[in-house]
Amino acid sequence: MARQNRRDIFDPNEVGYFHTVQRTVRRAWLCGLDPVSGKSFEHRRTWLQNRLQQLAASFGIDCLSFAVMVNHVHVILRNRPDVVAGWSDEEVVKRWWQLFPLRKNKDKTPAVPTESELKMWMTPARSKQLRSRLSGCKFRYGEVLKRYTNRNENVA
Repeated sequence: MARQNRRDIFDPNEVGYFHTVQRTVRRAWLCGLDPVSGKSFEHRRTWLQNRLQQLAASFGIDCLSFAVMVNHVHVILRNRPDVVAGWSDEEVVKRWWQLFPLRKNKDKTPAVPTESELKMWMTPARSKQLRSRLSGCKFRYGEVLKRYTNRNENVA
């Protein structure tokens, strides 16, 4: 029997604790020395730790603990809809912009959004949607990990 979806079990408006596991695909090695290829992927451990800290700073989600294994990672998360509810619409949009900027600087960091860019995103409906995404249990660090790993291995 398949497990139930989290959205059917947990109320996204209440604080919850989640244990998530993200596995690699294609027998890829996440960290350490890959015995098949002989390549070392140890640099990913530090990158992953730094990226989890960056994501936790932008999302209304606390990263309570994590363990990076050779082919998967465990993360203990706590969503904080109570904290996100106290953010202004401008704060919500700025945090989202840090995660998904429409423009970047030459060094690939998010550019500072202009007033018109902020206003474009600060509609009541959009702010509500972004607030939900920043605090909900649909936090997808795995997507970020997959993109990085694929880019690192030159896989489309």
